[in-house]
Amino acid sequence: MPITNTNETLSIIRHRILAYLVVLFLGAILAFPGSAQNAPPRVRCEQVYMMSYFTTAHEALHLAYSCDAYVWATINDGQPIIRSEFGMGRMRDPFILPDPRDGGFHLVWTIRWGSIGIGYAHSDDLITWGEQRVLPLMVEVEYTRNIWGPEIFYDQLADEFRLLWASTVHETETDRYLNAWSHRIWTATTQDFHTFSASEKLFDPDYTVIDATLIYHNQKYVMIYKDERGLHIPSTIQKAMRVATADAVTGPFEIREGLVTPRWTEGPTVFQGPDGQWLMFYDHFEEDRFGASISQDLYHWENITDQILFPPRPRHGAVFTVPHTTFERLYAALG
Repeated sequence: MPITNTNETLSIIRHRILAYLVVLFLGAILAFPGSAQNAPPRVRCEQVYMMSYFTTAHEALHLAYSCDAYVWATINDGQPIIRSEFGMGRMRDPFILPDPRDGGFHLVWTIRWGSIGIGYAHSDDLITWGEQRVLPLMVEVEYTRNIWGPEIFYDQLADEFRLLWASTVHETETDRYLNAWSHRIWTATTQDFHTFSASEKLFDPDYTVIDATLIYHNQKYVMIYKDERGLHIPSTIQKAMRVATADAVTGPFEIREGLVTPRWTEGPTVFQGPDGQWLMFYDHFEEDRFGASISQDLYHWENITDQILFPPRPRHGAVFTVPHTTFERLYAALG
């Protein structure tokens, strides 16, 4: 066909090329959501959000950071910070809690599937970590099979640290014969991470539960936990988070109706964003990725996963904050 208007034709070609480039650019973002995650925080912030997590490829401590809790970048180019010295060298579910007393950091983790004990290490700066120890929890509880998903809750009212975790205890001969998994949430307290109260059951809804996290808000203790019932099949209606509340840190906890995350999720970490709203990140454990939800009251949650830029393939961890001076030293040391 003859060209009747050269300028018009060139304009059409330029627009088609521009549209093609835009499609390629958007496709790259959608296909590789981690491509922008090595940029530093967009603005200086007095409090920097930090995320501890592990990956399926490297079951070790990883760290990421953010100014707004929505755009995350990795520390140490996404490589492990430290590895576990125990068992097979696995460090799953790394949970870090800043110490409000001395400004240090307590790290706990799951050692392995069948481990009876929790991995522990302390750091003054998130850069250098002290001796790794196995915390002697559940040693007095006969027929304990495991300890999974440990977390630390600082109880301001009692001025003590409370550890939470999930354990299966084979209380009958039938359980021990079948070697069944049936978890409940257990707890112990400590002042110094050297001596501990006796381990005791904290939460037993009469079905298997794991991955409990605890928040104190409006004179209520709010527990968000994973309902672990069901099989890993598409028709499973559990295997997601629920909410329970109590007036005392030791319960009893009352379960609220309904699941608050998509199915096949676990490992919740809950914290307040810069605007005061509650954010929950959780592990889509079959897909090697995080999801996110937002809430004003800790009970009603809206999925906002598409608004968060996570580090590549994060698994079960925790979010906490540090002063910008602490972050600057960490970034200078590890990049």
